[in-house]
Amino acid sequence: MIQKKQIKKLKHKFNNRTLAQHYPQFRKYIQISNKGETIIDYKNQNALNELNKSIMDYYFGIREFTVPLTSMVPALGCRLNYIEWVKQQVDVSKFPITLIYDVGTGFSGVLIFLAYRLYGWKGIGVDTSEQAINHAQSIAQSNHIECEFKVGDLFQFLQDGMVTVCNPPFYDDQEEREYNRVIHTQETFVEGGEVSFVKRMLENSTKNCMYTTMLGRKSSLNSFQDIEEKVELHQGNNIRFALSWTQQKEQQLVNK
Repeated sequence: MIQKKQIKKLKHKFNNRTLAQHYPQFRKYIQISNKGETIIDYKNQNALNELNKSIMDYYFGIREFTVPLTSMVPALGCRLNYIEWVKQQVDVSKFPITLIYDVGTGFSGVLIFLAYRLYGWKGIGVDTSEQAINHAQSIAQSNHIECEFKVGDLFQFLQDGMVTVCNPPFYDDQEEREYNRVIHTQETFVEGGEVSFVKRMLENSTKNCMYTTMLGRKSSLNSFQDIEEKVELHQGNNIRFALSWTQQKEQQLVNK
Protein backbone atom coordinates (compact mmCIF):
# COMPACT_ATOMS: atom_id res chain seq x y z
CA MET A 1 0.00 0.00 0.00
CA ILE A 2 1.41 3.37 -0.98
CA GLN A 3 1.66 5.76 1.94
CA LYS A 4 -0.06 9.09 1.22
CA LYS A 5 2.83 11.06 2.66
CA GLN A 6 5.13 9.56 0.02
CA ILE A 7 3.24 11.21 -2.82
CA LYS A 8 3.64 14.90 -3.58
CA LYS A 9 0.98 16.75 -5.59
CA LEU A 10 1.30 19.22 -8.43
CA LYS A 11 -1.51 21.07 -10.19
CA HIS A 12 -1.64 23.36 -13.20
CA LYS A 13 -4.55 25.14 -14.85
CA PHE A 14 -4.76 27.05 -18.12
CA ASN A 15 -7.15 29.97 -18.66
CA ASN A 16 -9.52 28.66 -21.33
CA ARG A 17 -11.53 31.90 -21.41
CA THR A 18 -8.37 33.85 -22.32
CA LEU A 19 -7.50 31.26 -24.96
CA ALA A 20 -10.99 31.52 -26.46
CA GLN A 21 -10.58 35.28 -26.78
CA HIS A 22 -7.37 34.91 -28.75
CA TYR A 23 -8.12 31.83 -30.88
CA PRO A 24 -11.43 31.78 -32.80
CA GLN A 25 -10.91 28.18 -33.95
CA PHE A 26 -10.80 27.09 -30.31
CA ARG A 27 -13.65 29.38 -29.25
CA LYS A 28 -16.20 27.54 -31.37
CA TYR A 29 -15.66 24.38 -29.29
CA ILE A 30 -16.41 25.87 -25.88
CA GLN A 31 -19.54 26.87 -24.00
CA ILE A 32 -19.94 29.14 -20.98
CA SER A 33 -21.87 27.77 -17.99
CA ASN A 34 -24.26 29.80 -15.79
CA LYS A 35 -21.38 30.19 -13.37
CA GLY A 36 -19.18 31.68 -16.08
CA GLU A 37 -17.01 28.59 -16.39
CA THR A 38 -15.81 27.28 -19.74
CA ILE A 39 -17.10 23.88 -20.81
CA ILE A 40 -15.19 21.71 -23.30
CA ASP A 41 -16.18 18.35 -24.75
CA TYR A 42 -13.04 16.38 -23.88
CA LYS A 43 -14.22 13.45 -26.00
CA ASN A 44 -14.06 15.57 -29.14
CA GLN A 45 -10.66 15.09 -30.81
CA ASN A 46 -10.99 18.28 -32.84
CA ALA A 47 -11.76 20.31 -29.70
CA LEU A 48 -8.76 18.83 -27.88
CA ASN A 49 -6.49 19.51 -30.83
CA GLU A 50 -7.59 23.16 -30.96
CA LEU A 51 -7.22 23.47 -27.17
CA ASN A 52 -3.65 22.14 -27.27
CA LYS A 53 -2.80 24.21 -30.32
CA SER A 54 -3.96 27.34 -28.49
CA ILE A 55 -2.15 26.48 -25.24
CA MET A 56 1.14 25.73 -26.95
CA ASP A 57 1.00 28.91 -29.02
CA TYR A 58 -0.19 31.27 -26.26
CA TYR A 59 1.87 29.99 -23.33
CA PHE A 60 4.94 28.49 -25.04
CA GLY A 61 5.25 30.14 -28.44
CA ILE A 62 4.99 26.84 -30.30
CA ARG A 63 2.94 27.20 -33.48
CA GLU A 64 0.80 24.62 -35.27
CA PHE A 65 0.96 22.04 -32.50
CA THR A 66 -1.48 19.38 -33.67
CA VAL A 67 -1.59 15.60 -33.90
CA PRO A 68 -3.47 13.38 -36.37
CA LEU A 69 -7.02 12.60 -35.32
CA THR A 70 -6.05 8.91 -35.33
CA SER A 71 -3.46 9.46 -32.58
CA MET A 72 -3.58 10.30 -28.88
CA VAL A 73 -4.10 13.98 -28.00
CA PRO A 74 -1.89 14.68 -24.96
CA ALA A 75 -3.28 16.28 -21.80
CA LEU A 76 -0.94 19.25 -21.48
CA GLY A 77 -1.58 20.17 -17.84
CA CYS A 78 -0.35 16.82 -16.51
CA ARG A 79 2.64 16.82 -18.82
CA LEU A 80 3.60 20.35 -17.86
CA ASN A 81 3.46 19.40 -14.18
CA TYR A 82 5.50 16.32 -14.97
CA ILE A 83 8.29 18.30 -16.65
CA GLU A 84 8.30 20.80 -13.76
CA TRP A 85 8.66 17.89 -11.33
CA VAL A 86 11.50 16.40 -13.38
CA LYS A 87 13.26 19.76 -13.11
CA GLN A 88 12.82 19.64 -9.32
CA GLN A 89 14.35 16.15 -9.25
CA VAL A 90 17.32 17.30 -11.32
CA ASP A 91 17.87 20.33 -9.08
CA VAL A 92 17.56 18.46 -5.78
CA SER A 93 19.88 15.66 -6.85
CA LYS A 94 22.20 18.06 -8.70
CA PHE A 95 22.21 15.58 -11.57
CA PRO A 96 24.49 16.82 -14.40
CA ILE A 97 21.89 16.59 -17.15
CA THR A 98 23.09 16.54 -20.74
CA LEU A 99 19.89 15.76 -22.66
CA ILE A 100 16.25 14.83 -22.15
CA TYR A 101 15.46 11.40 -23.58
CA ASP A 102 11.80 10.77 -24.39
CA VAL A 103 10.99 7.05 -24.40
CA GLY A 104 8.17 6.59 -26.93
CA THR A 105 7.76 10.24 -27.89
CA GLY A 106 4.70 9.67 -30.10
CA PHE A 107 3.29 12.05 -32.70
CA SER A 108 3.28 15.11 -30.43
CA GLY A 109 6.83 15.10 -29.01
CA VAL A 110 5.30 17.31 -26.34
CA LEU A 111 7.63 16.40 -23.46
CA ILE A 112 10.63 17.36 -25.57
CA PHE A 113 9.03 20.68 -26.55
CA LEU A 114 7.99 21.63 -23.00
CA ALA A 115 11.43 20.82 -21.61
CA TYR A 116 13.07 22.98 -24.27
CA ARG A 117 10.74 25.95 -23.86
CA LEU A 118 10.74 25.88 -20.05
CA TYR A 119 14.38 25.12 -19.29
CA GLY A 120 16.29 25.20 -22.55
CA TRP A 121 16.93 21.46 -22.31
CA LYS A 122 17.77 19.85 -25.63
CA GLY A 123 16.49 16.37 -26.14
CA ILE A 124 16.09 13.19 -28.14
CA GLY A 125 12.67 11.71 -28.79
CA VAL A 126 12.62 8.04 -29.77
CA ASP A 127 9.77 5.99 -31.16
CA THR A 128 9.33 2.81 -33.17
CA SER A 129 6.88 4.57 -35.50
CA GLU A 130 8.42 6.43 -38.43
CA GLN A 131 5.15 8.31 -38.97
CA ALA A 132 5.17 9.57 -35.39
CA ILE A 133 8.80 10.67 -35.61
CA ASN A 134 8.25 12.50 -38.90
CA HIS A 135 5.27 14.38 -37.46
CA ALA A 136 7.06 15.40 -34.25
CA GLN A 137 10.10 16.45 -36.28
CA SER A 138 7.96 18.68 -38.49
CA ILE A 139 6.67 20.55 -35.42
CA ALA A 140 10.23 20.98 -34.13
CA GLN A 141 11.51 22.30 -37.46
CA SER A 142 8.62 24.76 -37.82
CA ASN A 143 9.43 26.21 -34.40
CA HIS A 144 13.25 26.06 -34.58
CA ILE A 145 13.45 23.77 -31.54
CA GLU A 146 16.87 22.21 -31.03
CA CYS A 147 16.17 18.51 -30.64
CA GLU A 148 16.36 15.19 -32.44
CA PHE A 149 13.70 12.61 -33.21
CA LYS A 150 14.83 9.10 -34.05
CA VAL A 151 13.24 5.83 -35.11
CA GLY A 152 14.52 2.73 -33.34
CA ASP A 153 14.43 0.61 -30.23
CA LEU A 154 13.21 2.76 -27.37
CA PHE A 155 16.49 2.55 -25.41
CA GLN A 156 18.84 2.38 -28.40
CA PHE A 157 20.21 5.91 -28.14
CA LEU A 158 20.29 6.31 -24.35
CA GLN A 159 23.64 7.57 -22.99
CA ASP A 160 25.12 8.55 -19.63
CA GLY A 161 23.99 11.92 -18.34
CA MET A 162 20.55 11.83 -19.91
CA VAL A 163 17.24 12.20 -18.06
CA THR A 164 14.44 10.01 -19.35
CA VAL A 165 10.85 11.14 -19.64
CA CYS A 166 8.05 8.82 -20.66
CA ASN A 167 4.29 8.47 -20.93
CA PRO A 168 3.92 4.70 -21.32
CA PRO A 169 1.03 2.97 -23.11
CA PHE A 170 -1.87 2.86 -20.67
CA TYR A 171 -3.94 -0.18 -21.59
CA ASP A 172 -2.99 -3.80 -20.96
CA ASP A 173 -5.95 -5.51 -22.57
CA GLN A 174 -7.14 -5.20 -26.16
CA GLU A 175 -10.77 -5.64 -25.18
CA GLU A 176 -10.52 -2.85 -22.58
CA ARG A 177 -8.92 -0.58 -25.16
CA GLU A 178 -11.74 -1.17 -27.64
CA TYR A 179 -14.40 -0.73 -24.97
CA ASN A 180 -13.03 2.69 -24.07
CA ARG A 181 -12.78 3.60 -27.76
CA VAL A 182 -9.14 4.50 -27.46
CA ILE A 183 -7.42 5.01 -30.79
CA HIS A 184 -3.99 4.24 -32.23
CA THR A 185 -2.92 0.96 -30.63
CA GLN A 186 0.81 1.64 -30.51
CA GLU A 187 0.45 4.73 -28.31
CA THR A 188 -2.14 3.28 -25.95
CA PHE A 189 -1.75 -0.50 -25.77
CA VAL A 190 1.12 -2.79 -24.81
CA GLU A 191 1.09 -6.34 -23.53
CA GLY A 192 1.22 -6.18 -19.73
CA GLY A 193 0.21 -2.51 -19.69
CA GLU A 194 2.16 0.33 -18.16
CA VAL A 195 3.48 -1.82 -15.30
CA SER A 196 5.17 -4.16 -17.76
CA PHE A 197 6.47 -1.21 -19.76
CA VAL A 198 8.02 0.52 -16.73
CA LYS A 199 9.53 -2.76 -15.55
CA ARG A 200 11.23 -2.92 -18.93
CA MET A 201 12.55 0.58 -18.25
CA LEU A 202 13.97 -0.66 -14.94
CA GLU A 203 15.64 -3.57 -16.69
CA ASN A 204 17.22 -1.12 -19.13
CA SER A 205 18.40 1.28 -16.40
CA THR A 206 22.05 0.42 -17.04
CA LYS A 207 23.35 3.91 -17.84
CA ASN A 208 24.35 6.67 -15.44
CA CYS A 209 21.04 8.45 -16.00
CA MET A 210 18.11 9.81 -14.08
CA TYR A 211 15.07 7.76 -15.05
CA THR A 212 11.55 9.15 -14.80
CA THR A 213 8.18 8.07 -16.13
CA MET A 214 4.50 8.87 -15.85
CA LEU A 215 1.84 6.36 -14.82
CA GLY A 216 -1.87 6.43 -15.57
CA ARG A 217 -3.22 4.24 -12.79
CA LYS A 218 -2.76 4.63 -9.05
CA SER A 219 -2.91 0.85 -8.69
CA SER A 220 0.27 0.63 -10.79
CA LEU A 221 2.17 2.29 -7.95
CA ASN A 222 1.80 -0.93 -5.96
CA SER A 223 4.28 -2.58 -8.32
CA PHE A 224 6.91 0.07 -7.57
CA GLN A 225 6.72 0.57 -3.81
CA ASP A 226 10.51 0.64 -3.46
CA ILE A 227 10.80 3.70 -5.69
CA GLU A 228 10.78 6.57 -3.22
CA GLU A 229 10.22 9.52 -5.54
CA LYS A 230 6.56 9.74 -6.55
CA VAL A 231 4.19 12.56 -7.46
CA GLU A 232 0.52 13.12 -8.31
CA LEU A 233 -0.14 15.17 -11.44
CA HIS A 234 -3.54 16.88 -11.63
CA GLN A 235 -5.49 18.33 -14.55
CA GLY A 236 -9.12 18.97 -13.71
CA ASN A 237 -10.57 15.73 -12.43
CA ASN A 238 -7.82 13.65 -14.03
CA ILE A 239 -4.90 12.42 -11.95
CA ARG A 240 -1.71 10.88 -13.24
CA PHE A 241 1.43 9.83 -11.38
CA ALA A 242 5.18 9.89 -11.93
CA LEU A 243 8.22 8.01 -10.66
CA SER A 244 11.94 8.76 -10.56
CA TRP A 245 14.96 6.58 -9.89
CA THR A 246 18.67 6.35 -10.74
CA GLN A 247 20.83 3.59 -12.18
CA GLN A 248 22.40 2.88 -8.80
CA LYS A 249 19.06 1.64 -7.41
CA GLU A 250 17.98 -0.22 -10.52
CA GLN A 251 19.18 -3.73 -9.62
CA GLN A 252 17.42 -3.95 -6.28
CA LEU A 253 14.21 -2.61 -7.82
CA VAL A 254 14.26 -5.16 -10.65
CA ASN A 255 14.76 -7.98 -8.18
CA LYS A 256 11.64 -7.09 -6.18
